[in-house]
Amino acid sequence: LNLEIINQWMDSNVNNFVKNILKADWDVVDTPTSGDQGVDLLASIEDFRVCFQCKCIAKPFGNKALQEVVVGMIFWNVTHAVIVGKSGFTKSAQNLTESNNVILTSDSELENLENLVFMKKETSAPLPTLS
Repeated sequence: LNLEIINQWMDSNVNNFVKNILKADWDVVDTPTSGDQGVDLLASIEDFRVCFQCKCIAKPFGNKALQEVVVGMIFWNVTHAVIVGKSGFTKSAQNLTESNNVILTSDSELENLENLVFMKKETSAPLPTLS
């Protein structure tokens, strides 16, 4: 078996796993398989619109994943982005989330997602003023 095919199958299953958790309270849709701008799922609840990147990789997520999902936020016009990573996140990636509305989480924390999004909304730094 080709490792790329195995990774795609695992990512697909992670997407379905995340989608099934969210469906209890959120409206969730898959994005197209091409042209998705790094976003796997879109979900909404109340006034929150969130894009998700869900991957099952062996090493921690780095800045590349954040860069992709930030572009996806703009493309899909959402309020927040969530990266679901089973292997954690690099320190650099964690630092980068402090300047935007990206939430790093694991699949085990998804049931508490609404609180994570609300907390991120409350703690987001205001945009700097340009003079």
